[in-house]
Amino acid sequence: MKVSGLATLRAWLPYLLMSVMVLLWSLGPLVPLLRHGDMSFAWPGLPGVTFKLPLASTPGTAIFLAALISSFILPGLGLRKTFASLVETVRSLGGTILTICLVLATAFVMNSSGMSVTIGSALAATGALFPLFSPFLGWLGVLVTGSDTSSNALFGALQKTTAERLGLNPALMVAANASGGVAGKMVSPQSIAVATASAHLEGQEGILFRSTVVHSLAMTLIIGGITVLMAYVLPGLAQ
Repeated sequence: MKVSGLATLRAWLPYLLMSVMVLLWSLGPLVPLLRHGDMSFAWPGLPGVTFKLPLASTPGTAIFLAALISSFILPGLGLRKTFASLVETVRSLGGTILTICLVLATAFVMNSSGMSVTIGSALAATGALFPLFSPFLGWLGVLVTGSDTSSNALFGALQKTTAERLGLNPALMVAANASGGVAGKMVSPQSIAVATASAHLEGQEGILFRSTVVHSLAMTLIIGGITVLMAYVLPGLAQ
């Protein structure tokens, strides 16, 4: 069956549009404007803690708008079918959405109570072996938050400070944090919940976790070995 160029372009258009929208959302001049649409408020009972809800500036909004625009571009779709698909997605992934919200709530509790910093400080006390354990901080951060970006925000400053105290390259340690976080993505509860829901394997999260945790830890250990090599043997590679 021969597919026309126009049909091929239409098939690719939602993905191309999504890429363009996400790129626009990251442009410097547009970011401050988008942040005006965000919400923030003081959390009750926790003085000094502000909860921020990035309604406009989050890339998810860009993806949502790209989907709405695509509904007018793709033939036979339209807004009615688009929102029907959205409702069906929320219905089928309701348990997954709740799981992600609860895990993120746990991450907020851990961050605000100092639990995450305490765990990170224990690993930072490893001294000369810190380059080996540095990626495991990133791994732990993604395991808790489900996001490499959040893990970097959580432990990035700690990595930099510890590296400077030990006479190591701060950029290398922060990069190790991000790399370890990538290895931890496969075992984060959010990722597993989304994967099982997408494959209609609800209730088998534990099996998936046991199947991937060894690979995840092995990858993180390899990253730690590379970090040690670059920190002490080949420091020029990290310049």
